[in-house]
Amino acid sequence: MKRVAVGIAILVAFVMLLPLALTISTSFKGRTEALGAPLRVIPFNPTLDNYRQIVNYRPFLQETNHDAVYAERFDYPMGRWFLNSVVIAAAGAATTTISGLMMAFGLSKYRFRLRRVVIGLVVLSIVVPGQVVFVQKFILCRTIGLYNTLFAVIVPNAVSAGSIWFLVQYMKAIPQDFLDMGRLDGLGAFGLLRRVIAPLCMPAVGALLAMYLVGTWNNYLWPLVVLRKPTLYTLILGVREVIVYDVLISTVQNPGLGFAGATLGMAPGLILFLFFQRYMVTGLFHKAGGK
Repeated sequence: MKRVAVGIAILVAFVMLLPLALTISTSFKGRTEALGAPLRVIPFNPTLDNYRQIVNYRPFLQETNHDAVYAERFDYPMGRWFLNSVVIAAAGAATTTISGLMMAFGLSKYRFRLRRVVIGLVVLSIVVPGQVVFVQKFILCRTIGLYNTLFAVIVPNAVSAGSIWFLVQYMKAIPQDFLDMGRLDGLGAFGLLRRVIAPLCMPAVGALLAMYLVGTWNNYLWPLVVLRKPTLYTLILGVREVIVYDVLISTVQNPGLGFAGATLGMAPGLILFLFFQRYMVTGLFHKAGGK
């Protein structure tokens, strides 16, 4: 049975890693080899030309408004897109984690009227698919003036029902005696949260930060809807722009260029996942107040 389990694990890993390996290998292929057959995982003549081209990528980015077409060109778009992704991922993960920590503390350690109703709404928000409220979120962003700004990506995701529920379950394991001792020392609600609850929840907070950093970095659909100005694109949207330009506009199509952009787009998320992997495992299986 052990050999069967190992064999299945190897097969699953192969199926999952093969597209990733093909993406990376094709990014090092020249135009002729990328378009040719048979398909090779290891490039015959590896080259960095695709990466040089994408770093120096200077397209005319077009935005259509009714019948008029405006062309916009700016320097170093890949660097700008990378910076936008860093700002959105960092701000989104931080706001989601902080808001989840505060709301979970109130729901898990305080008793108040309508508490069960609030918890029910949190659970309902988890059950309801995000696509159901997609249009309402878009209308809200247009109404309050966030559309076509980086805040349109950050603010709607500043509170996550999933992080709140996860932290509520985690905080339930924290003994009430810790809070009583803090109150004897004169700590108020925010003092208890900052000096007692937050340190004990660091494994869970680390896990949430890791998951939301990776998830926000790889977010594609929502930024595509609310960001129209090319200078505000994230790196993932920038890679899409490169692929669209190569397929629909460029007279000399080079699949390796798009794969190089895809590799650059997923590399930071993969690095973040590998770096924070131990925090994610520790946070998911560590018991609050335990060892």
